[in-house]
Formats: sequence, C-alpha cells, structure tokens
Amino acid sequence: MLKLLYVTANLPHGPGETFVVTEIEALRRRGHEFVVVPVRPKGEILHGGAEQVASFSLSEPLVSLRMIALAVKALATRRRAWSALANLLTRNPRRLIQNLGLFPKSAWVAHEATLRDIDHIHAHFATWPAAVAMTASHLSGIPWSFTAHRYDILDGDLLARKAASASFARFISRDGIEEATRRGMEITPGVTLIHMGIEVP
Repeated sequence: MLKLLYVTANLPHGPGETFVVTEIEALRRRGHEFVVVPVRPKGEILHGGAEQVASFSLSEPLVSLRMIALAVKALATRRRAWSALANLLTRNPRRLIQNLGLFPKSAWVAHEATLRDIDHIHAHFATWPAAVAMTASHLSGIPWSFTAHRYDILDGDLLARKAASASFARFISRDGIEEATRRGMEITPGVTLIHMGIEVP
C-alpha cells in the first residue's frame, strides 16, 4: 500500500472539490494512506466527507516564514533546487510572478513529503496544485502525477512541461486530452484517460 500526498486547490476547505473526497475515500478503502495539502486553504469545512479529510490534512497558508526559510535553504544547498525553480519560469509576467510565489510552499511540501515517507505526490488540477506538486517532486525526488479537469487545461500554464515531468497525467475526458494537445502537450504513455465517478479495477 502507498502513502499518498494529494495537493488540492482548497480541499478540505470551502464548497468545492467534493469529487476529490469521493476519490480519496475509494483509495483509502483499498488501504492507501493519505496526507492532503491545499495550496490556498480558505473558508470553513462545509461538505460531507471533508471533516474526515481535514483530519489528515496540512492546512498551511500559501506562504509563511518557515516556507521561505526552507526555500532559501534549498536554493543555498541543493543544485536541483535551481532547476526546480527554472521549471516554473514562463514568458508571461503575471504567470511568472504567480509561479515563483509557489516555490516556498513547494519547498515545504517537499520537506513534509520526505519527513512522512510519502511514496507518491498527486495534484488535482493542472494549475497551481500541479505546479506545487511538480516542484515538490523535483526537490524531493518523489514521483508525482496530476489530474486535469477542464478550466485548468484551458488555463494552459506550463501544461506540456508538467505532463512531460509527471509519472502520469490523468485526464477525465477525451476532449480534455485533445484540448491539451492543441496547447502543445505531447501524447506519451503517461497520458491517461480515467473518467470521474466510475469504479476502476
């Protein structure tokens, strides 16, 4: 059985991402252990199942002094930290600022994942959660993957780069894969179609 770290947008907080709760519950029934890390935790714990998820979540803010310290330490002592940081670079100025702002949290996630002997990091949404998971994977050496939905594919930020570095990139619809290829993603063996809300063997 695996120790999994799920990076979410906000779960267990707020009204969204209920489908992630269902997925986590299904995997926990199979014996897998979980840590859940929301990128930007805000709001109350509202919907059914989220309270249980909250019991194994690390709901830390987007940035903190400890995260900044871990990021600075990584950059000062590890060459791979600079390549992880370079993976976040983009020509879009607004995106660049957003992506670089995720580096401290990514360094903290890498630290926590290593500390907790996590086997695999998975992100729901190909936007900020995937950027954090990709960077934490690069820093820690722990493999990672992501689930792409819809708006996050249209967002398109570093999508091809994320898919190329992930162990697998899960899409919930064939239309999503087609849209991603139009945005520069290559079809590789790691690009996988698994619909939401179905039992898989």
